[in-house]
Amino acid sequence: MFTTLKGEIKKYKKFWLLGCLILVLASVCFLKVIFFPDFLQPEQKVEAVSMEMELEEILKDTNNDRLIKLQPKVRNFIDDLGINKVLEKVNDGLIADYYQLNECHRILHIVGHFAYVEGETDFNELTKVSNDICGGSFQHGIEAQIALASSQPLTDLHLFCAALLENAPNGECYHGAGHELMSTKLDVIESLAACDLLQQESPTSNMAPCYQGVFSEYAFQIQGVDGDTGIPFPGGPQIKFEYKNPLDFCASLDLRYQMACSAQLSRLLAEMNSPQVAVHECLSDKYSLLLQSGCIRIVSAVIAQLTFSNDELLTVNNEIIGQPLEVKRAYIAGAAGEYWALRKSGVIKDFSLFCNGLIDQIDITECLSYIK
Repeated sequence: MFTTLKGEIKKYKKFWLLGCLILVLASVCFLKVIFFPDFLQPEQKVEAVSMEMELEEILKDTNNDRLIKLQPKVRNFIDDLGINKVLEKVNDGLIADYYQLNECHRILHIVGHFAYVEGETDFNELTKVSNDICGGSFQHGIEAQIALASSQPLTDLHLFCAALLENAPNGECYHGAGHELMSTKLDVIESLAACDLLQQESPTSNMAPCYQGVFSEYAFQIQGVDGDTGIPFPGGPQIKFEYKNPLDFCASLDLRYQMACSAQLSRLLAEMNSPQVAVHECLSDKYSLLLQSGCIRIVSAVIAQLTFSNDELLTVNNEIIGQPLEVKRAYIAGAAGEYWALRKSGVIKDFSLFCNGLIDQIDITECLSYIK
């Protein structure tokens, strides 16, 4: 009997040992899945690294066609890497000097467009993402895409704005919507009226950012380029603009639109003339202080952007000395805005030389306050 029992034990011993081995291996795998969830997906980690490298190569492109290469792949990058990683890589590109602030602004505008998918996008989560990179254009792209693609654009823009103000109380809404309205309608007055409609049931009464988006896009249309990418339209400008100085056009509008108009459309002066001529045109005494202030602010910003891009030192235009305080404040704020847009992205430029060139101590103190 005992001999028979021993034989049976011997007979099944190898199966028992095999069962124990399987049990041990299963336990190890279970623990690895619990404590190291990426263990069973090495191919996903490799794919993520590959996608990250591909995004970086596109951003490093030296042929200035990175936006053309980026657009068809943006959604894949967002899905595979996550929106925070995509924004981080874009910001890294600015710090690494792959492109300048203006180009970075366009890149994030495109990313914002693809970050919104109707019925799938969580506005609360999306507005928690940092909006400090490259002038907040990621947010503008989202708003533009909502205006373009949503089946209920007014409702969704209000919901996005409410989420933005909840997560960033100092945030501003609808600039991107203004861009898209003008791009779609190709009519300034109609686009401004659409901005005014947004105010109904809106969580904010401030429509200035929407107006500014309209005029910013209007300037692009006058130049004949796509406001998203900066790429020229094959057929040239779609809008004729008869005014030599944009301020003449701005002065013809209702008063509530004039500041937004002068603060955006006047960049044409800076981009089509020397800095000296642009500043002189802004400060013509034929225009109101409101128009002069809006004009000098954007002209100062464009001059600062070009100066910083060329790694040159920003200095004060002598014509600003002795101007009314309101105008000088706008001049300082325009340059300071570019300085801070770079600084928030981790790029530090010298701003103190500019401030110390303002002569009046009250102006110098105001200017240096932006550095703190």
